Amino acid sequence: MIMKHTLSLLRALVIVVGSSSMLHAQVYIPTQLERDWLNGLIPGVVNGEGIMDTLHPGIALVDTAEYSGWLVGTTDFYGIGYFHSLMHLSISNSSYDEGSFIRCDRVPSSLTSLVIDCGGSAQPISLPRLPRRMDKLVINQSGDLFENCTASIQQMPDTILEVDLRDLSSISWNGSPIIETFDYRSELSGLMVIYDGLVLPSCTAVDIRINVSSVLGEIDLSHTRSESLYLYSDYTTGPILWPEGVDSIRIDAGLEQVTYWPMSLRKLDIWGAEFSCIPTLPDGLELLVIQNTPNLDCLPNWPASLTPQNFYTELWEPGFEQFCSVLNTNCPGIYPGITGSIFADLNSNGDQDSGEFRPAGA
Repeated sequence: MIMKHTLSLLRALVIVVGSSSMLHAQVYIPTQLERDWLNGLIPGVVNGEGIMDTLHPGIALVDTAEYSGWLVGTTDFYGIGYFHSLMHLSISNSSYDEGSFIRCDRVPSSLTSLVIDCGGSAQPISLPRLPRRMDKLVINQSGDLFENCTASIQQMPDTILEVDLRDLSSISWNGSPIIETFDYRSELSGLMVIYDGLVLPSCTAVDIRINVSSVLGEIDLSHTRSESLYLYSDYTTGPILWPEGVDSIRIDAGLEQVTYWPMSLRKLDIWGAEFSCIPTLPDGLELLVIQNTPNLDCLPNWPASLTPQNFYTELWEPGFEQFCSVLNTNCPGIYPGITGSIFADLNSNGDQDSGEFRPAGA
């Protein structure tokens, strides 16, 4: 009697375990578009009822997957998260149907490269938790409704070599990744206007490169840490909040105002900016290049670490640099000035009378 009861329990356990395994091996794919795409990668991986076999032996053979076409409505990519050998994933959407956008339920931990390319009628892009280590993330959101050209990422990798964001009005993510190269740029030259300011989320990057057309509001990089920064903007209305610890800054064209320089700055290259004033240069600055800045008439100061050999400009001849004071500019924080004339006040009445001469050279 006891043996029969034990055998019944074992049979029940086998049934439960088998059912759990079957449930895990099957995933429902709701859209015909994704079913067709997955079956194109692995014939028969999704059956006629939309059930994907996540244990299909062909999954182990797929390391690269690419989708390119017109998406209609909300398109969730569910099955791709079960491709446990997948390293490179590219999804391109050219649809102009309003409300067409991409949402990934999950991506495999094996993924090293992810490219999302959206044209047409842009809608927000939502990405899930990404693998802890990746080589490349590219998001290109060059759609018509630029206010919708946004992207959000549930969790960024701990480390990633390259992040390339194109034509986004905003980006948000959780985490603070370590990035080798971080590009934030506009491919739509002269057309991209960021209306609510530009804010980069938390990260540590060796090199940050920003190339955008117009920013209405501030450029806030204060949540980042970077060794090197390249900044180009045709037009910016707000101040710039610099990355923490930045060592080298190159400013290229367009910018009209900078309110301060980071104290960590050692190399500064200004080319083609519209500056009429620049703030006090930090004493640790060792290299200064100022080229093609016709509105700049004077320097605010000479940094203690800067040598004449490391200052390059066409504005003044070496040794004849013009420094800002109340006598030559209205820039804030400038040196005071003294005006008037010197003469020998022989009768001590405070006025220059006839015969009271000026000393030679005064």
